[in-house]
This record gives sequence, C-alpha cells and structure tokens, in this order.
Amino acid sequence: STVCSMLITTMLSCKTTTKSLSIMRRTNIFPSSTLWNNFKRNYVVYPPRIADIKSSGNIGDSVEVQGWVRTHRVQRNVAFLEINDGSCLSHMQLVGSADDFKHVLNGSSVKVTGKLVESPGQKQNKELLVSKIDVLGASTDKYPMQPKKHTMEYLREVA
Repeated sequence: STVCSMLITTMLSCKTTTKSLSIMRRTNIFPSSTLWNNFKRNYVVYPPRIADIKSSGNIGDSVEVQGWVRTHRVQRNVAFLEINDGSCLSHMQLVGSADDFKHVLNGSSVKVTGKLVESPGQKQNKELLVSKIDVLGASTDKYPMQPKKHTMEYLREVA
C-alpha cells in the first residue's frame, strides 16, 4: 500500500506515458484491476486521436499525432502524407517539404508534430503543417502493395 501510494505520487509528478504504464502493470503494484483501471482513466496521458483533432482541434494549435501512413505523394517542393490511427474512417492530411518526407513510405508508423491549419482542399477542412516527423516503424518498398492491378505471377511471388 505504501509502495503503491509512493509510486502514484512519483508518477503524478511527471507525465505518465503508456511505456511507464506497461512497467507498472508488469510489476503488479496495483492489487486489483479496479484500481488499475481507475488509475489509467484518471492519470494517463494518451496521444490525441485524429478523430478528436478533426472534431475539436482549433486552427493554429500545435498538435502531436501518431498513426500509419496510408498515402504518400511527393511533388517538387511539397509533399503530402495521409495518416490514420484507426479512430475514424477519414485520414489526416500532413503537408511538409519534400526533403522531410523522402524517408517515409506507405505503411510506416509515424509520430508527427505540427500546426493545425485550414485546408485549401475540398476533401478536408483541416490539415497539419508538419514541423517534425519521427518514423517509429519503417516499412519497405514491397509492403504494402500499391493500389493498382498486379499480375497473378507477381501476386504469387509476394505471397
């Protein structure tokens, strides 16, 4: 009980992340699952979801979002990424320089920080102007397969 209260005090003095949560859960500090669930619900800081940002994010806010790259388009100086975290069916469009996005491929897991701006496009009303992008899990050129017609021989090779 004293160890539990000391740990909770320590955790509350800094931001509790999902990594520290897994450490706490493995050490069985919480005697019951009810205490564990209450702690997670009240004190854990999760990254914002794309659905929440799209519905209640204010233009001009600095936002950090995580997700998987669904599409990747590079033009001369500007590149566009669409990422999804599974919280909604629509994607979040990211805009940045082509040099920043050259190492990001479809299927990669990314953590992006940027400024929420009004989109000039018609498909979405907000987009993220990227200031920093971190690749958490890289993908290869072969996976996922590009959305185009493939021959049966090619499909047998990659299966």
